[in-house]
Amino acid sequence: MRKLLIALALSLTAGSIHADETIGFKKGDRVVFVGPTFVERTARFGHLETALTLAMPEKELIFRNLGWSADTVMGESRGYEKPQSGYANLLRSIRDTKPTLLFLAYGPAESWAETPEAFTANYQKLLNDLKDLGARKVLVSPFLQENWGPPMPDPAAHNEDLREHTAIIAKLAAKNGLAHISLIDLIKPEVEKGKRLTMNSLHLDDSGYRALAKTFLAKLGLVTPDLDTAKAIRIRDLIREKNALHFHSWRPQNQTYILSFRKHEQGRHAKDLPKFAPHIAEKEQAIRKLLLTPEEQVHLPAKPKPSSWESIKPSKGAQLDMQKLQVPNDLELNVFASEPAIKNPVQAAWDERGRLWVATAESYPHIAPGFVINDKIIILEDVDRDGVADRRQVFADGLLMPTAILPGHGGVYVGTSTEILHLRDTDGDGRADEKTILISGLGTEDTHHVVHSLRHTEDGRVGFNQSIYINTHVETPWGVRRLLKSGVWTFDPNTHDMEVFAYGLVNPWGHETDEFGQSFLTDG
Repeated sequence: MRKLLIALALSLTAGSIHADETIGFKKGDRVVFVGPTFVERTARFGHLETALTLAMPEKELIFRNLGWSADTVMGESRGYEKPQSGYANLLRSIRDTKPTLLFLAYGPAESWAETPEAFTANYQKLLNDLKDLGARKVLVSPFLQENWGPPMPDPAAHNEDLREHTAIIAKLAAKNGLAHISLIDLIKPEVEKGKRLTMNSLHLDDSGYRALAKTFLAKLGLVTPDLDTAKAIRIRDLIREKNALHFHSWRPQNQTYILSFRKHEQGRHAKDLPKFAPHIAEKEQAIRKLLLTPEEQVHLPAKPKPSSWESIKPSKGAQLDMQKLQVPNDLELNVFASEPAIKNPVQAAWDERGRLWVATAESYPHIAPGFVINDKIIILEDVDRDGVADRRQVFADGLLMPTAILPGHGGVYVGTSTEILHLRDTDGDGRADEKTILISGLGTEDTHHVVHSLRHTEDGRVGFNQSIYINTHVETPWGVRRLLKSGVWTFDPNTHDMEVFAYGLVNPWGHETDEFGQSFLTDG
């Protein structure tokens, strides 16, 4: 059976989509993408939507992305209140978005564990349950995993499963009279290092998402436009801003309080969610206006100025507040830094040079429509070593609710909303110019329980915690990792594998080990 299905997949690798007419884009189509991690990240990178927008400007297409890391056709990643509610949440989110053209891109997460029979039955159930939607549907099958050699995994067995799932998708498309776009030829597993399209053998990097856009459009019979013109870059920036606004509207931070069983506390904020729509429409109008603007009239914005050090000192108010605190006689207390040098500090960590890195989150605990998100990573330095910070530098801004921070590996790890990033300054100007998404799929159901307590472990990994109302779903090069509710994670930055180190507790705010390697967790 496996050989038969693989042969079928290979015979359909060229794709059953050859031209725009097959898909039938219509003017004003609401194009919705649904699927796991690679779909979710297309909204972050923006290349595919930019290419489609530029290739068909007269269609005035509207795009929405409903991707969710490690999701399956049964909505396994979407059960933020109850795991069993994920499938109903998937159906509801699709219907609420009112697509006229729906791209379903499942298979990557299922390829790790789900049997072909279960995948076939579950995908057919989803298609049956969406028959009344009225949208034209396209099934998109997954791409392969690159072979990076040790210490990364050998992807041979996984790639065989991906081909098998591609064959199933092709068969389902034919059975249901749907179009099928195969991405199986996007990734060449044995490609040489300089031509790789992923950042960890599994997840596409920027060049990978550019290649995805080119492959996708080619399957549609469209020529990929130049994505490096000033107009394309400006349109892509607007698309990413629009996608972020849409994300906040349908997948808000702090859902437990806004929409779920703790809405009796802050449920009043639910009325704000529809208010994102005018801001999204404003971005779409700006995109259409830019599409009509001659290329020679479009200019790129000025590059950010190098980050400079600013002299600071604690405020008088902070000094007065400190005097009200009492400490034992063998301890001394002083104010290291205060507002306005740092606003809403959430977590801080020292680096090897004695500088304090601070994550600030003015957007906490949830995003209001119209609020300009500009959370920061700030470096504080005590130059004269008197116990008081003398200067500060903004290392990164424009972040979304950073709640965890850890200097390391030539930059800084930052836990921010659904992701853990690694930020680096590659040109020495004091400002982060390289951002790598290491992990996506972290839960944000309750923003005071989200990823926190980043730490270096004794074996060279990075550890972090999550608390009681958080559900995390992550695709790694080694398989899918899930943790529902509280626990402690470890992440290997060399192999990108993740493991659950400990389960349980309520709010494990801290994790330390002694000289014997024994772990101690705080709970609150």
